[in-house]
Amino acid sequence: MRFSTWLQGETITFHMKAFTVRDLRQRFPDVEARLKRGETVVVRKRQKVIGRIVPEPPKLLRYPDFEEIQKEIFGNKIIERTFTELVREERDRY
Repeated sequence: MRFSTWLQGETITFHMKAFTVRDLRQRFPDVEARLKRGETVVVRKRQKVIGRIVPEPPKLLRYPDFEEIQKEIFGNKIIERTFTELVREERDRY
């Protein structure tokens, strides 16, 4: 059981770049560059994985125009009931 857990950890982290705690202190610009590129970094201490640093997902600069998307899907068709009303009707059936 212990071996399989160790083996799983190795196979998961095989494609990720690993840094030691010392590397984090001394070569942080390298770690930061990898994070900016969207890579996940594995942190090791004495050959054991102690953590992962995952990059922050990019922020959405602007919200999508839902009204425009609705017009693309439905055109100028006027919907008589709202989605909330449809859900309420479906729930009342049971």
